[in-house]
Parts: sequence; structure tokens; C-alpha cells
Amino acid sequence: MYTITPMTRPLAQQISHWKYEGEYALYSFTPDEETMAELMDGSYFACQQDGALIGYFCFGASARIPLQPHEATVYEPDLLDFGLGMDPALCGQGRGSSFMQAGLAFAQEKFQTSNFRLAVAAFNQRAIHLYQKMGFVRRCQVHHRFSGQMFEIMTKQPKDAD
Repeated sequence: MYTITPMTRPLAQQISHWKYEGEYALYSFTPDEETMAELMDGSYFACQQDGALIGYFCFGASARIPLQPHEATVYEPDLLDFGLGMDPALCGQGRGSSFMQAGLAFAQEKFQTSNFRLAVAAFNQRAIHLYQKMGFVRRCQVHHRFSGQMFEIMTKQPKDAD
């Protein structure tokens, strides 16, 4: 159903132009060379369906938000940071579960782990609901170092299922 591949420059260029509306605008990229460098650093993977770009996944430091120095301890080393983004034109159409499931399965195979952590804006209740459905558990709230925006840190580990 989905094909997940290393990011290419043409796909990164498409993503860099995605614009999310309203409060979700914080998830938008800026189409510049800094964004292109990030998207092409090897930690981003494109997700396509029938040849069309529908989203991306990123792992490790790229999936983290910058935190206040006293909050940085939430990034324990035994969890793989997991980030994702879907084409804003496709958001809210009920595709989130299958999209995220594909990303988690890809990550489990590629990185040989079932221990994940993600950060999500605290206002983004539709994403938080999806993540909880996928087995993630809220761990704490933190502040984005630059915007001050509140984020939820959520984890998914085999022990969370207990």
C-alpha cells in the first residue's frame, strides 16, 4: 500500500512547500536551503502511495524538538525518536492510522526496535488521539525552546502495553 524510501531532493522540495493552516502552521517548513539540508540529511524518508507523495517519517535527532535546558532529560537514549508529517491536503481524511502503522513497521524493521518516542503539540488533540490508538502513552509536557509552545512527549514500548 505504502512505499517508504530514502528522501530525494525532488520529494524534499515538495515537502518544503507544504503549508498547514491555522495553529497547525507550526508544522510547516520554509522552502530554503536550510530546510533542504535537513530533509536530505539521511534521517528523513518519503512515504508514497501509488507513486504520489503523501508524507514523510524522520528518526533520531531530526524527530526531536528543541527543549529548555532543564527539560532535555526527557530524551533518554533507549528510545528511537519518531517524527512524521502528512501532506496537509490529506490530513483529517481518516488516513492517519494506516500511515502511522506503515511508518512504525518501517522503523521496527530498519532500526530493530519497538521503543519509540515522539513529540506532538499539546493542542493537537486529533494527533494525540491517533497516537494513543497506536499504543503511545503520554509521559510529560515540555516547552519548545524557541516558541515556548507546549508539547506532549509520548512513548510506545512493549512495557506500555502492560
